[in-house]
Amino acid sequence: MNKRGFELQFNLIFVIFVGLIIFGFFLFFTFKYIDLQKEKESVEIARSMDNIIRGLKSTTQYKEFDINFNFDMDVHCNEIIINNGLYRQKIDSIFFASAGKGKDLWFWSQNLKKPFRIDTLLFIIDNSKKYYSTRNGFFPEFVNEGSSSNFDVGVFFGGICPSSINGKKIVCVDSNKIFIDGEEFPFIDDSLVYGAAFSSAEQFECSLDKIVDKWINLIDIYLSKNDRSNDCSSVRENVKVELNIIKNSLISDNFAFDVEGLRNSNTQLSNHDCEVLY
Repeated sequence: MNKRGFELQFNLIFVIFVGLIIFGFFLFFTFKYIDLQKEKESVEIARSMDNIIRGLKSTTQYKEFDINFNFDMDVHCNEIIINNGLYRQKIDSIFFASAGKGKDLWFWSQNLKKPFRIDTLLFIIDNSKKYYSTRNGFFPEFVNEGSSSNFDVGVFFGGICPSSINGKKIVCVDSNKIFIDGEEFPFIDDSLVYGAAFSSAEQFECSLDKIVDKWINLIDIYLSKNDRSNDCSSVRENVKVELNIIKNSLISDNFAFDVEGLRNSNTQLSNHDCEVLY
């Protein structure tokens, strides 16, 4: 090979080498830009989500999550993970949600009471799914409702509980129990049935534990308040007995207790112009 031919070959290799380096840098900065944009979107999603949650925390209402990004959402006990970990949105409220795509989300809050207010529960609803219940009108109007032959999540009341339907999620309510795809949980009121419909069994169990802890703490507060009151001593004793019955039942995971005794005692305090418990 002559000198000129060698130089041409060398120059060609050099140009290709430099071109590959430039192309590599271009690809690197392109992917970096995409990652930064994705991270920026994740932060904006989390910020918007947090604003909605703060607004719903103290009231019973609903709101659509109006954002232009389609994102992946995973759910843990205390947080929502956005876009595979790019951002984590910690949620202090007791909430119910399931993993999926955040393309059609609604937020709904509802008070849990038995007999006094325990907390405001937050439901994050994936409205890309269709929900069906054997109880007419069970789901509110903003929930994407299906039919008995076309649903993704089915809620069945009154002892009718299909074992499985083509891989669809099945929630059954019978007496004082809720079953999520066959896994048993206690029934407190319809709020937990909604929670079962909108969340996974694992996340439901986590939120249920938080409810019980909050409930026991409130009972301790009410017991202390009741002991400090000097009026209506005979009724106060009944209040103490009823509160301890509920507390001991909760500690032993027994949810089949009656709250009418406490409700009646609280009414008696009011009738005798004494300070009510709640």
